[in-house]
This record gives sequence, structure tokens and C-alpha cells, in this order.
Amino acid sequence: MKNWEGLAQNDALWSILTDKKLRGEKWDKSQFFNSGKQEVENILAYLKEQQVQPVDFELVMDFGCGAGRISRALSQHFNKVVGVDASPTMITLAEKENEEFADKVSFKLNQVEDLGQFPDNSFSMTFTVITLQHIPSAQSVGFITEFIRLIKPGGLAVFQIPTKDVRKFSLMQRIRTFLRIRERLALIGIGKGFNMDMHSVSEGGVKQLVKKAGGEIKLAVNTNQTEPDYNGDVKFLKDDEAASGYLSRLFVVTKS
Repeated sequence: MKNWEGLAQNDALWSILTDKKLRGEKWDKSQFFNSGKQEVENILAYLKEQQVQPVDFELVMDFGCGAGRISRALSQHFNKVVGVDASPTMITLAEKENEEFADKVSFKLNQVEDLGQFPDNSFSMTFTVITLQHIPSAQSVGFITEFIRLIKPGGLAVFQIPTKDVRKFSLMQRIRTFLRIRERLALIGIGKGFNMDMHSVSEGGVKQLVKKAGGEIKLAVNTNQTEPDYNGDVKFLKDDEAASGYLSRLFVVTKS
């Protein structure tokens, strides 16, 4: 939580979409929010193409909502949207930018390692992208379990997470990569303990916890969402393709 509050205070939009050309508060807000619209439309179109749909379109959660980029996009498809984030600065920014969507979109601060403020079986869909990858794996496992608890029977839990580090780096290459990441963060004034770490949960681990939580994986597809300069232009990759350094997987889970 400290990491993301620090990142949010330094360069909120860039900390969400780390396109290196736009660091230093260079994101145009309309461009930033339009990227969320395109990302959501691409993912929902893919689900429809695969004939996987939630039981209804009443209520959706955007977990790790940040400034509301995905939340407002989801409001074009669902009756109500709840954006959830651990950063007070992000929630404040999301609310500030939300006037046009206030009748359909609301935001909640969540700084604990569960989603206990929300009741069982209450959401048509829980949705999160480019968030779990920056949360320690043990916490991600807990949140994935919560996503399944929260969806109503026939609802969907849609979540993206890296499942494997596929980098083949020597020790020296890993050190150089670490230093480049630290240098990148320093360029936006971050050097006081705020890190943008990458975490993964194995494919087997995801399958095991989904089954234990009473869910069923309907789809699992590789994406480009772990690319260092990912800007919201989601791509669905072949099974033998991986994004730069990590195998990013988009899972779609339902429960009976």
C-alpha cells in the first residue's frame, strides 16, 4: 500500500500505464481514459467471441481501479460499477474525474488483504488487470479467492496475473535490469522505497485455488499486459507466446 500511495502521489497516471514516452505527467487525460475504454471493449468482445458471458450485467467490481480508467469504461456495459483501490490518492483522483459517471460509478478505499466490506454473491463480474502483478503473491491468492466469493452463481471473475518468469538472465543481466527499473522510477522522483515490483502465481497454483474456492476456469489466454511500456492496447497471444519477461495470463472463472 505504501508503494502505490507513493507512486500515485508522484505520477498517478504513469504509475498505471508505464509508457516510457509519457512519464513525467505527460499522459493526456482523454487519451488515458480512452485507453481503458478500448481495453475493456477488447476483452469483453473476446469473451463474447468465446461464448463466455456473466449471468447478468447488474454490478461489476473494478479491483485496483486507480484513477477510474477501467471503471468508467465498464459503466458502458454494466448498470453499476464499484471501483476499489488501496491508495487514498487514487480514490480521490478517481472521484474528481468521475462527475460525468457518478450515477453509475462509485469508489471504495480498501487497505486490508480481503474484500470483506462486500457481501457474498453480490457481483455479476469482478474484473482486474495490471494490478495483481504488483501485489505480493500471497496477497494475490487471497484476493482471487475473494473475487470468486463475491460473484453470484453464473457470474464471472476476470483477472490477469503473471504465471511465470520466463526471463533467461544471467546474474549480471538481472542486476542491470534492477538498476534500469530503479533509474526509471527515479526519473519521476521516486527513490525513497517506492518500488514497482512484479509478482507471479503459478498456473498450477491458480487452478488449485480456483477449485478450492468453488470456481471453474472457463478461459485462460496469454496477453501482453506485463510489457514494461504497456499502454492499454491489450493483445491476445498464442499459447507459446509470452510478453517481455513474463507469461501474462488472463483467467475467466465462473461458479455454479
